[in-house]
Amino acid sequence: MKKYQYFNLTIISLILSIILSCEPPVDRFNPNLESTTFYKVFGGKNEDYGFSLDNTIDGGYILSGFSTTYGNGSWDAWIVKTDSNGNAEWHKSYGTTNREVAKQIMQTKSGNYIILGDHGVPGKGGNILFIQTDVDGNIINEQSYGGINNDGAEQIIETTDGGYAIIGYTYSYGSGGRDFWFIKIDETGNEIWSKAYGGVYNETGYSLLQTQDKGFILVGTKWNVYLKKHNIWLLKVGSTGDIEWERIINETSSGYGQKIIESLDNSYIVGGVTKELGNDWYDLWLLKMDYFGNTIWEQVYSMSYIRQNSFFNIDISPTNDKGIIVVGPTNQYGLDLNVILMKFNSSGFIEWNELYGGKGEDIGLSVIQTKDKGYAFAGRTNSYGNGLYDYFFVKTDTVGKSVIFPD
Repeated sequence: MKKYQYFNLTIISLILSIILSCEPPVDRFNPNLESTTFYKVFGGKNEDYGFSLDNTIDGGYILSGFSTTYGNGSWDAWIVKTDSNGNAEWHKSYGTTNREVAKQIMQTKSGNYIILGDHGVPGKGGNILFIQTDVDGNIINEQSYGGINNDGAEQIIETTDGGYAIIGYTYSYGSGGRDFWFIKIDETGNEIWSKAYGGVYNETGYSLLQTQDKGFILVGTKWNVYLKKHNIWLLKVGSTGDIEWERIINETSSGYGQKIIESLDNSYIVGGVTKELGNDWYDLWLLKMDYFGNTIWEQVYSMSYIRQNSFFNIDISPTNDKGIIVVGPTNQYGLDLNVILMKFNSSGFIEWNELYGGKGEDIGLSVIQTKDKGYAFAGRTNSYGNGLYDYFFVKTDTVGKSVIFPD
């Protein structure tokens, strides 16, 4: 049965501030937080944008995005490897004189890294970029995918056959306009097959996962020609990409499906944003569903004020208590953007939320649970750092608390 829950996070924060103001004053230094949490900024004098974060086998972290400070061109894919305390161990840039962006990085079971991104080509937009590196960031293999028009990537996953699956968008293939694009590749990045899904208007694939039958569930957005807005679009496809079922979410509202994860009870959680008619902002949207796409619960969290554009997405990850951790960019208080981190239980009810940032623009785009059961997110900041924008990397404890940022 569908049920909605609306939370005014501003009121919750106000109540909490009143309660806390009644407590006796305490020392701002918290030795537990100082020893287990951190915030880090990486970058130079120009723009450096963080997009993705992953735990590493050695207990550290790996971050990816793009840099205009380091590299060979206007934008270059840039990765930063840190230790368990967030201190940089090494960094590498990959690119040409064109534009390269590393939208996602992950460490594979072999210990190597996979980088997924976009490679800009003058006069045609771009192609999807796939890079395999060793544990030190040295390139082992590199591939690109795309046609004569603009094609881009959003997510890559490892598949049970030892290869990978990529989801994104294409203007080169399909039925016209921008279509969902799903590419299946082998372990060295050679394309096995690809499928485009969509009509003559604009569709984008944002996230995917592999199901137990070796098929896939795809999540993204589809243009509603009648209402002239995007709707959240879910597709279940077989092992070779043939559609088995599809579902449009709430056709009367504008929405983007941006991430799908598998929960510990073998159901699926989809995260995204939705905007009701007349609103100037998007609200966080979560859906729990079964293998056939049937709703277990669906929640909308009003007053989260999520910002949405091509560089602003929310991210969700599973937690070890069967809950969900969410990160995104918010202008909840009508000021510059801040990072909002929200923890939900297995039924979709909010447990806590925290804001992070300073007087500038601070954006969270990728979130993970860390090995000590805390959380870490990555994005970008111009409140702190060395230049216009820098990588923003924050580690929190189990309830979202972190070290005190400077005023």
